[in-house]
Amino acid sequence: MTDAQYAKADQMGCYSSDQAQSKNVVWVDSSDPRWTAAQQRDLLNVLEDAYHNDLAFNAKFSVISTDPANIGSVPEPAIELCGTAETSAELEAVGAKAVTQAYLDHERVRVFDERLLPVLEEVLALDTPLRSSWSTGLTKRYPYYLCQTKSCEAYGKSIPRDKLEGEIGGIIKALEPTKALMTLATAMFRHAWDTRRTQAKDIKRAATREIGRLEKEIEAMLDRIMVASNTAIIHRYEDKVETLERQKAVMVEKLANQAETKGAFEEKLELACQFLASPWKIWGNGSTPARRLVLKLAFTTPIKYSRKEGARTPEIALPFKALGGVSTDRFCCGAAGENRTLDLSLTKGVLYL
Repeated sequence: MTDAQYAKADQMGCYSSDQAQSKNVVWVDSSDPRWTAAQQRDLLNVLEDAYHNDLAFNAKFSVISTDPANIGSVPEPAIELCGTAETSAELEAVGAKAVTQAYLDHERVRVFDERLLPVLEEVLALDTPLRSSWSTGLTKRYPYYLCQTKSCEAYGKSIPRDKLEGEIGGIIKALEPTKALMTLATAMFRHAWDTRRTQAKDIKRAATREIGRLEKEIEAMLDRIMVASNTAIIHRYEDKVETLERQKAVMVEKLANQAETKGAFEEKLELACQFLASPWKIWGNGSTPARRLVLKLAFTTPIKYSRKEGARTPEIALPFKALGGVSTDRFCCGAAGENRTLDLSLTKGVLYL
């Protein structure tokens, strides 16, 4: 037979066949709240495993997102393709040309990496970190960040480190509360610290007094047992002693667990207050590990970065929210002086740190 006489797959990789074609449909919820980073990667692993291990030859695999752009009277799949053959016998059964096993194995991986994976990354909105590197010029070296997501339109394009980290520094600087508010917050922290120490001392004194009272009552019960002659009364005294011993054990455990706050306020919380007062100082003057620590303490989500729109404001940590350090007229959604709504829809131009 000539090549033209062999059956050909359509654009989805499907072959026409007399046998019923099975269908596998994956619905991905794209509504808010979005998947967390851990959920995104777990879902990707599940779908990758389903493709490689469960998708039969010529069976349809469709991915449909609940994004409004894809939902209508007839949902439009984000992608639809057919499982590749695992053996040459499967190709011959539908009239296709036989190929080597190495080619089949390579084709299955290629289809996933080049066709399915980019769509899954987009639908799941995977948070892919940027890669840092250095370029060498004529007289010096230049640090930069690089997008490493193949499905992203910014793939392989560099971003100068000073530009990116400078914009992130602007977000961090906007977190700083006013001096008056920080003075008030420090006074409140100090008051809470002193109150906690006082409460701990009071609880320990009360527990110690209660243990002493229980010990005296236990001794009195034991004295009564020694002089009692009625068996029934002795049993009642013994039950009472057992109850008192249990109460004493509870108070001893409570006393052991009541750790008194040690050290002065300046020793324990002064550094934390300094960080809350000006995280920018640590960011601007700190090393790379110090900057990473600032990001972890100041934000609860990774910072997203768009080549077109710059750094976007992530979820602010509770201490800075409580201090009211984020002012919308100083910094809104990642662009100073702009009132831009954070776009949670899937956009290829959004990068992640």
